[in-house]
This record gives sequence, C-alpha cells and structure tokens, in this order.
Amino acid sequence: MTALFLFTFLASLFNALISLFFSQKKQAHLMVSALTILACLASGLMVFFYNTLPGFNLFLFEVLPNVPIEFYGNTNGAIFNIMLGLLYPAAYQYTRYFFIKSEMELGRFFFFFHLSFLFATLLAFSANLFTMFICYEFITLVTYPMVTAYRNQESKQSGRKYLLYLAGTAAMFLIPFVILVYVDYGHLNFISQGGFLVYGKHSIIYNIILVLLFVYGVGKFAIPPLNGWLPAAMVAPTPVSAILHAVIVVKSGAFMVITVSYYLIGEKFIDQLPRFFGSNMLSYIGAFGVLYASMRAVFATNIKTRLAFSTISNLMYCLLAISADRVPHQAAMIQFVSHSIAKIILFYIAGLSYLHNKDYQIKNLPNIVYGSKSSFVALCVAMISLMGIWPLAGYQFKHMLLAQEPSYGVINIVSSIGAILADIYLFEILWRFIVSKERKKWPVSNIVKITMLYLSALSLLFSGIVYFYF
Repeated sequence: MTALFLFTFLASLFNALISLFFSQKKQAHLMVSALTILACLASGLMVFFYNTLPGFNLFLFEVLPNVPIEFYGNTNGAIFNIMLGLLYPAAYQYTRYFFIKSEMELGRFFFFFHLSFLFATLLAFSANLFTMFICYEFITLVTYPMVTAYRNQESKQSGRKYLLYLAGTAAMFLIPFVILVYVDYGHLNFISQGGFLVYGKHSIIYNIILVLLFVYGVGKFAIPPLNGWLPAAMVAPTPVSAILHAVIVVKSGAFMVITVSYYLIGEKFIDQLPRFFGSNMLSYIGAFGVLYASMRAVFATNIKTRLAFSTISNLMYCLLAISADRVPHQAAMIQFVSHSIAKIILFYIAGLSYLHNKDYQIKNLPNIVYGSKSSFVALCVAMISLMGIWPLAGYQFKHMLLAQEPSYGVINIVSSIGAILADIYLFEILWRFIVSKERKKWPVSNIVKITMLYLSALSLLFSGIVYFYF
C-alpha cells in the first residue's frame, strides 16, 4: 500500500516534468497520465475498502517532538483521492482542448497542473495537521501561476489578491491555531475516534476564539467575508476556474475543514460551543455564508462570477453539516463530492460557450440544445444535482441535513431559503442556454463530447452509490 502511494506521488511528479520539458510529446505524457490515474484510483480504493490493513503509514521525519511529516490511509482521504483520480482525465483532456483552441502555452501550465494534483493527493492522506498545512500551502504556491496564466495586468492583480487572501489568512489565523493546539496538547495527530480537544480545559471565550481562528484561517474554504479572492480569480482561463472550484483549491480547503473538525477538534467539542435559539454558533456562520453568497449569485450577470458565488454557498453547506448535532459526518463528504462533479461540468460548459461566442455574460449565452447535445445532457445533470432535486446526490445530502434538524432551527430555515435562491440563479442559466435565438453548432471535439458524457455518468454513478449506502 505504501509502495502504491509512493508510485502515485512519483508518477505525478514525472508527469509534471514531462509537461515542462517535453510538452509536445503527447504519447509519453498520456501514458504517464494514465498511470497516475490508475495509481490514484487504486490507492484510494484499497484504503476505502481495506482501511484496516496494517502498513499504510509513511513516516518521513520529525520536525518537532511528536510533529512528523507523515501520511496514512484514511477513508475520507481515500474518497478525495478517488475523486481526484476520476476527475483527472476529464480535467486534462478539457484543459488541453481549451488551451489549444485559445492558442495558449501548454508546457508551463501543465507542469503546475500536475503538481497541484500531486499536493492534493498528499493532503488527502496527511496524518496530522502540520503535514496537511504544508501540503495546503504548497497548493497555494503551485496554483498561483495557473491563476495568472494569461499574464496580463488583470490576471497579475488577481494573482496578488489570491496570494494575499490565502497566505494572509494562514499567517494571521491558521498558524496561531496550530501553535495553540500543539502547545496545549503536545501533538497534532488526527484521531479517527473523534478528535482530542477538551472543551472544559479552557474558558468559553478561549474555545470560541480557537474555533474561529481555524474556520477563518482556512482561506481556501472561502468563508465570507474572506472570500474575495475566489470571484477575483475568475479572470483565469475557464479550466483553471474549474480546478479552483471543483477539484483542487476550494476542495482542499473544504477537506481540511471537514478533517480537522471531525478528527482533531472533535464533534463533542463542536457540540458544546455556545448556542443561540438552539443552534450552534457555527450554524450561524454557515447560514450567513449561504445567504450572502446565494444573494450575490442571484444578482451576478457574468456566468463565472455567478458560479463562483454558487461555490461559496455550497461550501457553507458543509459547515452547516459539521455544526448540526445529529447529521452523520458522511453528509459533508457527500456534498463535497457531488458539488465537485456538478461544478466542473458547469464551468466546462461555460468555457465551451466562451470559445463559441467570446462572451461570459449570462444574457448572451448561446443555444446549447443546437450547439452541443452532449453538453446539454451534462448541463441538465449538473443543474439537477446542484438544485438538490431527486434522485441525484445533492438531494440526498439536503435530506440528511434537514431530516435530523428541527423545522424551526436555523439550519432548516436557511437551507430552504438557500435552495430557493439556488433554483433562481441556476434556472436562469439553464433557461438562457435553452431559449437563446443563436442557433449554431459549437466547436466541440469528440473528446470533449466524451468528457461531458463521462462527467454526467460520474454524477449518476455517485448518486447511485450514495443511495445504496445511505
């Protein structure tokens, strides 16, 4: 198992180097990409189905007493890794197609593209908060050149904002959280039995500050009001926007929040946080995020900006699931995966639309029914999932979230309002794509058509797995 994990790491690294030095050698690059996908899926599946196997524990070296750089097999990490492995081929093929059509340089971009997948895999299998933090920061560094891929003044300004928000929140909030926990408990290991922080050890004020340092310190989680970097990063090429929202960046932030909340802070600690009208304080933070981002999405006129605020809203649902008393922790991971697949579809469709008419304005969206039948099928699947309509996994998550909470609680009320707002801003996109009078074929290659149908099938398959197990 350790050897397989190492192979995934080395294959991704080799892939990055091939992209940088041999970007024109498509056959060699595709071969290594295939090996990376297989290794990623295999390692994830082995951990997912055999996570009790001894031996999957890779200890590199100790930085401080009881603070090693270490990786281990865990179920949530396996789910994240499987998701990466399944989305990797779609992301690669679509990005290559988009860059060739846009006449952009491939080698430099794909070098950082593959490195971002590499560090996401390492983050998924991190055995402690320190290791996860190092991987988290490397993801920031390797995705910065992707955000500034156009290399114009606007992208450079966006890149500076990207670094300022992500590095700034980590320096101001996340690092103090890490230090306080280490000084207080002597280690930063993830505990699968449910975390190790003790609520009664300090005052209520201290506990509140500690949790807020963590939640607002994970800048990639894009929690309002520290979410300004995400809409600003939409100046990047559409494939980068998809990677930011659906695969690597915000997903690494969401994964970090989920993992630390359940396996370091602990559900018992979170349940004892102050309550207002029966709801946990984190519920109100998540509720504000859902409503704020949903309202911004409703009034956004650019499709990428609207999808950016939609992403923020959907991330806040993960926080609502974490803060809820009786909602199983698997609910947050269901939202994590279902949103990833649906959102990458929507960004790719937005990119195809842009290649066709060079416009991201929602009012000018071209007709998708005439333009690309495969994209229309994918659009419908993604919309149904994000709107939380049966039978896709988005519905199952919201059912799990609402069924266990009292109807008068803030989670129930906000989730209902958020769902209505989501229906409004998503339905307008769907409506514009269907009723547009512009009726021309989109320049879509066969590989992109296959990619869109593949992503649709993934969404349906994941929904089936969720219904079978939950």
